[in-house]
Amino acid sequence: NAYGIDSEGNEVTGSISVDGKYGNGILFNANGEETDINVEWISYGKLIATDEDGNEYELFVDED
Repeated sequence: NAYGIDSEGNEVTGSISVDGKYGNGILFNANGEETDINVEWISYGKLIATDEDGNEYELFVDED
C-alpha cells in the first residue's frame, strides 16, 4: 500500500508493484477516482509517481 499527495497537496492512496527501482500501480483520490501511475524510488520508502497526463505524486510506502 502507498499513500501520499498530488501536485496540489491532495491526499491519494493506492497500490503499487515495484521491481528494482521502477514499477507501476493505481492511485485513488479522495473522490475515489482511479489513476494508473508509473513509479520510481527516489529514496528509502519514498517514490515519485507520474500518471499518463504527466501529473506527479509524492508517495510513501506503508511498512505493513
